[in-house]
Amino acid sequence: MAALLDGVKAVAPALSNVVTELIESAASDVNWTEIDGEATALRNISEEDTTAALTALIGSIASQYSQGIIVVDQVERASEGLSSSLIAVARHVPDTWRLVLALNDEMPAGSAWLRNFWPDLAYERATSVPVEPLRAPAVQAWYTSVRGSAPAPADVENAITWTQGRPLLLEEWITGRTDLAGLKSTLTRVGPYYKTRIDALPSAARALLRRLALFPVGTRFGFDLVRALSGEDDPESAYEVVNELVGELFLVTDLSPQTNDTQYLFRHDTIHLHTLTGAPAQVVRDLATKTHEILKTCPLPQPELNSWSMARLAVAAGESDDGPRIAAEACRALMAARSFVDAEHLARSAIEAFPHAELDELRLAHADAQNGMGDYEAALASLEMIGQPTADVWLSKGRALLRLNRYGPSQEALQKAWASFPAKSVGTSAAQRELITIKRDLGNYVDAVHSSRVLLSGLSDESSDAERAGVLRALARSLALAGDNEAVIYANSALELGRQLGIGPESTGLLTLGEALRHSGDPASALEAYRESADLSLSTGNRDCYLWAVLGASDSLRLLGRPEDSRREAEPATTLLKSSATTHPLESLHFDLLEAATALGERTGSFDHDQLASAYADLEISWPSELLQMSATDIRQTPLPF
Repeated sequence: MAALLDGVKAVAPALSNVVTELIESAASDVNWTEIDGEATALRNISEEDTTAALTALIGSIASQYSQGIIVVDQVERASEGLSSSLIAVARHVPDTWRLVLALNDEMPAGSAWLRNFWPDLAYERATSVPVEPLRAPAVQAWYTSVRGSAPAPADVENAITWTQGRPLLLEEWITGRTDLAGLKSTLTRVGPYYKTRIDALPSAARALLRRLALFPVGTRFGFDLVRALSGEDDPESAYEVVNELVGELFLVTDLSPQTNDTQYLFRHDTIHLHTLTGAPAQVVRDLATKTHEILKTCPLPQPELNSWSMARLAVAAGESDDGPRIAAEACRALMAARSFVDAEHLARSAIEAFPHAELDELRLAHADAQNGMGDYEAALASLEMIGQPTADVWLSKGRALLRLNRYGPSQEALQKAWASFPAKSVGTSAAQRELITIKRDLGNYVDAVHSSRVLLSGLSDESSDAERAGVLRALARSLALAGDNEAVIYANSALELGRQLGIGPESTGLLTLGEALRHSGDPASALEAYRESADLSLSTGNRDCYLWAVLGASDSLRLLGRPEDSRREAEPATTLLKSSATTHPLESLHFDLLEAATALGERTGSFDHDQLASAYADLEISWPSELLQMSATDIRQTPLPF
């Protein structure tokens, strides 16, 4: 119950008010005299009839008040008799009621309870709902809503590591009851328990567990890799070793839908993190060195996870000759999968591990990861550490400056990148797309469309799907702002390619489709695309895409004549921007413009339009001043030009 209520508090704090209202409503609607009689009878009956009387009491309450929830916490501590009674209640609970059983399956007692009683519950149509840990974007948004300022990405990462994303523990830090250093003790509190269990393992199983713990949290291990890491030549012997870890509740098995083979993974991240706690640094380094060599001949099936593991192992092993290069390659692979947070952490760890190595390539990867996370000032600082700027450095700098809406310096850096890349290269195309974004931001839509069409015509059969999708998105967004309904065609093509490329290109493809639909007069369909884009971008930590998707969704609701829904839709993003206006100036102004347009449409006139237009003019953007002069009727029907 504690975990469930904690999760509700984190995701939807307002629900506490709803619960209060329900209790007050029940007090007035339910015939408590009749129910009190049932409860009195329950206290006076024999133990054997308790279950029957309890279900009768629930039925009586249900007849008076149709819906309800029964929550039983710490089920793993229940006696066998009580557990049997819970199963009986599950069989007789009214259809409009829910029985929620909360248990800790990390403990042996919890796992045993599930093994014994889950078949009966499943037969009664029960559903298993794991309480998922909070991820970085949710933690960041929660912290910002409470503190009024955004936390540092490194602090968020450490907080999640030390609490395993558990809202009850995170709340201590977010509300200020515990500082960040204090959170680290949440792991040490259960350390002795895990140490005792690990030390009791046979030596072969203990050695395998330690090698598995070197890999990133969440890694799935195929049997070939497990066998190689176990050091057993005989497959059956390796199978016995890994089965020991499964039987002792350290690992669980899962059937891979890709290969139809059994895969192994840690039962809980806490076990993963505690396996090497307290091990001497030299032991960890030796384990990493040996595991690194094994992995070279037995790679993981996912390329980005393989490169990530190789890089982490290289850092742990202190391989300064190849470590920075391997880490930079791993960062690129992670960013291709839109795992910017993981890429930033890996790059930072490697830079700290190899202070005397050549780090320019790694620093560039670090800056690109910071760009992907929306930490543009930090990206610029990382780029300043690079000795000789290259075309890639100029491109990264141009992107960071553009996201900070410093259009002049951004255009200068992008022009240098364009001139430095080989003709018709991927880098040239990327620089051109960023220059097209500048044209759109400044309201030069006709030029943006022309440049996008030239870029599309220059693609060849050798152009990658990723490059093609990027160009299609640039053209679709430019056409949308130019008022050309052809934008929807190109947006759908970009989305089709994006879905083949992964979650990152899919989320930006959905954003592009939302913009094309909103500007072509279909705000209802646009709203669906924007919301899906926002959800996907949150899962990858792509703050830029998230902010633009929420902005588009909110404007779509305004166009649908739902101003209050529009404000509610925008609230999470505007809360996030309260502490980020300096790093996302244009997005902040666009949300202000959205509220001004909503106020104009409602004829409330509650906005200082001249001040808003002046703030845009500071960024050399003039079109909002004309927009704010529109009549209430016209502005209600006009999509905002972003």
